[in-house]
Amino acid sequence: WIILFVNPLHGQSHTEIQHLLNENILDIASLWLFLMAAMTFVANLNSKGFIENIEHRVMPKRISERQLML
Repeated sequence: WIILFVNPLHGQSHTEIQHLLNENILDIASLWLFLMAAMTFVANLNSKGFIENIEHRVMPKRISERQLML
């Protein structure tokens, strides 16, 4: 982005480049916010033992590698 400010491509103005930069920052920020919320939710479920409980219900005690692949 710094290079685009110094040497704009195809005659773009600095305001157009600023607008594109703001769009990219907004996309990254919204993705980061979603991932943080999802990771917090999964960490909360994990701390309460919910994920381990589901894992024990779905997966039998002994399972072969072939069955695991299926």
